[in-house]
Amino acid sequence: MASKSSKGSTSSSSSILPSKEQSLFRNLVQLYETKQYKKSIKVADQILRKYPNHGETLAMKGLVLSCIDRKSEAYELVRLGLRSDLRSHVCWHVYGLLYRADRDYKEASKAYLQALRIDKDNIQILRDLALLQIQNRDLDGFESTRRTLLTLKPNQKNNWIGFAVANHVNGNLNAALNVLETYEGTLNESTTANGKDSENQEERYEVSELEMYKVMIMYENGDYEKVYEYLLKNESKMVDKLAVAEMKAKVLFNLEKIEDSIRAFDDLLKINSENREYLSYYLKCSLRMNEMECFETWNPDLMVQELRDYCLSVCDDLAIKYPDSMSFPRAAMEFSREDAFLKRADVFVRPLLRKAVPSLFSILKHFYSDPAKARILGNLMESFRKSLNQDSPQFPPLTSSENTSESNPEQPHVLLWVLYYLVLHYDEVGEYEKAIEIADLGISHTDSCIDIYLAKAKAMKHKGDRRGAVEIMNHARKLDLSDRYLNHKCSKYAMQADRVDLAEEWISLFTRDGEFGGIQALYDMQCMWYELEAGDAFLRLNEFSKALKRYIAVNRHFDDILEDQFDFHTYCLRKVTLRSYINTIRMENHVKEQRYYIRSVKGLARLFFRISNETEEQQMMRRMTVDELELEKATPAERKKILAKRKKAQLKKDAAAESVKLKAEKDESVTKKTQKGPARPPGWMEIDPDGIELLRNVSDYQEEAFKYVDELRKWAPNDIDTQSLVFEAAFRKQKYLVALKSVLKAIKIAPNHAKTVDMVALFFDFLENDSLRKNLPAAVDTVLKSEEIALRERGNSAVDSITYYARRTGDVSSSYRQVSAGKALFRLIKSRNDSNAFLRQQALDFLCEWDTKASLDVRELEEVIFCADEYGLSSSELDTFREACKKKYPDGNAFGGGALTISTE
Repeated sequence: MASKSSKGSTSSSSSILPSKEQSLFRNLVQLYETKQYKKSIKVADQILRKYPNHGETLAMKGLVLSCIDRKSEAYELVRLGLRSDLRSHVCWHVYGLLYRADRDYKEASKAYLQALRIDKDNIQILRDLALLQIQNRDLDGFESTRRTLLTLKPNQKNNWIGFAVANHVNGNLNAALNVLETYEGTLNESTTANGKDSENQEERYEVSELEMYKVMIMYENGDYEKVYEYLLKNESKMVDKLAVAEMKAKVLFNLEKIEDSIRAFDDLLKINSENREYLSYYLKCSLRMNEMECFETWNPDLMVQELRDYCLSVCDDLAIKYPDSMSFPRAAMEFSREDAFLKRADVFVRPLLRKAVPSLFSILKHFYSDPAKARILGNLMESFRKSLNQDSPQFPPLTSSENTSESNPEQPHVLLWVLYYLVLHYDEVGEYEKAIEIADLGISHTDSCIDIYLAKAKAMKHKGDRRGAVEIMNHARKLDLSDRYLNHKCSKYAMQADRVDLAEEWISLFTRDGEFGGIQALYDMQCMWYELEAGDAFLRLNEFSKALKRYIAVNRHFDDILEDQFDFHTYCLRKVTLRSYINTIRMENHVKEQRYYIRSVKGLARLFFRISNETEEQQMMRRMTVDELELEKATPAERKKILAKRKKAQLKKDAAAESVKLKAEKDESVTKKTQKGPARPPGWMEIDPDGIELLRNVSDYQEEAFKYVDELRKWAPNDIDTQSLVFEAAFRKQKYLVALKSVLKAIKIAPNHAKTVDMVALFFDFLENDSLRKNLPAAVDTVLKSEEIALRERGNSAVDSITYYARRTGDVSSSYRQVSAGKALFRLIKSRNDSNAFLRQQALDFLCEWDTKASLDVRELEEVIFCADEYGLSSSELDTFREACKKKYPDGNAFGGGALTISTE
């Protein structure tokens, strides 16, 4: 980053330095690049003593200070340097580097562009700008910068590859291919002139990756014939033989060379018979060979009988050919119905039960989306339990065999794993009492089997007894204290029971490592499941600052994930790992669609909406520390005593600190011998661990909520929770067209969801409010009237839309609809500030008078308890609702049942 200063002028405000100072400046740059920051500052001060207004030196000193965490001084010096020499590309480059270090890539890009206006052919600035442009996904700018780099340095391989990648990510596939072919042409010309073989000059792997990258571009461009010919011609250069085989098989399929394609996928199945994609393509090839209609997506339920039967026969043939594979029998079960499914399931599960495979339920779980198949599996396992409980434990006769019995008795563990499966089965179908009963049988059979305890705890949690589930899970944890998985499950259950203190105590057993430990260690490991569970628990407990800290931690992890790609922009070009690089960029483009991020943003939006619903006094108190609150509530006399007491305590604390410091200095020689390294600075979770300062720094809670709602609209537009939060934000902003759009979107996504009913009712209530509608612009009112007709299909008024939903038949249970209708009606009453006793009673009837035998998720009922204020339930109404829920879930903690406390003994 040496300055282009020239000799001639001695003016201190100019970028020109005498030769001696120019030498010092070059030394300054070199020291910075080798991270010798203290020496760099000394050299900079040496120049500035003679030329105090030299802009480039001021900028470089600021850059060095930023590397030793003196950010404010750094920015001040760099800006001073810019004011001293606005025409210096070095100053603008340094300014960009400061912003880049702070992850403000847009501002950094602006600074780099300004530097390039002064020195348009500076290679280093162009490279840095290209990195920022691909990081910001400024694809047009990235392509332009890469073209400039290639023009300036056409003899560098990275510039060719970088320009090809720029065209690829920008969608210019033909241009990317032409760039690579031109580059290969220049290689061939140079190697011919030198009389050397190009493969001797390049690493074989890099050549292979470059060839495979070209194949990737051609395939994405739909040039299948060209891809096939290229593979045949250059296969010997390609090291990744599996990728070549996969590409060849897919290309043959797309070229409709079915016989060759089916042979290619058969060869791939020999390599990995469990690969579902290979099987899917193999079935499609088989269907095409027999001139049958080919399925687009794997969904046996949407296939005609003839298609299912043929796929079934193909899977059977493959199962005979590959007897050790589980993929083909399982696929055959997907294409089977009723009795055929029973026979295949019988044959499939017996060997796995004998082998004591704990994951059997996970293997079969996807069949539970079909109630008929779920019932068949449950009946089959019950028949096994009955037969294995006899004096001579045996499986019943195979349903696919004519034999009346099996001769050899089974081992005792077979019954245990049948019981384990049944616990999970009954838990999945909502029969929690039955699941717990069978779990107790399993525990009495083998009380050292940890998996049975886990299954029992799961069933107890689903029936609402979260504290009891924690006790069972803790018992399982104690059976193997060295098992990290058991520890994390126990901690997770504790947080779901709102015992974050217990969870942190348990999980810290596996995070202690020298000075690092506890919550900071979890943050450093990006342990997002913990932070989300803790955030949800603190939100339920109304400890908003702690919840905010955990949710923000998850957001920071995703920012770090996006930041981590920065180094790969240069590394992947240098190492020519281009296919992986393109896949990484595409993954990073959608990384915030991941469920952990969406969950954290939902939590933040709800948190800020809840705080914004509080009074101004409550919000003001949230911005105060514990000490400030104590003073706020005290009388003048009490305040004087408190301050005196604090002053005395502070003096005592200072004296103790001074004593410790003196002792440390005295034992310094001992400390140096025992100290492993320099003391680490406190981590992000250790600074303001309860999030008090984080919450205090939020100036407008409602605007902060709107910010996170916008994030949800961007990354999870098809989520019903997103539309509900968008609706709430739109109503608060009085943007009624946005609210209408969210209602229509919700109806499209999930017409029978509780939140959809709630939104429709509230919007109807708005449409019926003439005092609000008369102030709307004419254009807005016209749009509302045009869409109002579609909403009228769900009722003629807000209350009608709710009662219509509660009494109609649909794809959800009547009990779920009733509870949802009750919640919607209570929210409507609260929004209207209505005191209509008949309407409140109707809402309470919806909430309480549902079939207790129906399958109803306990979380739907718990949500009413946790959010009672949002629904406006009175204490008597809440008690009535609790009693109704207790009939369905007598052990539900939220309804006053189950374990009162969590015993950790």
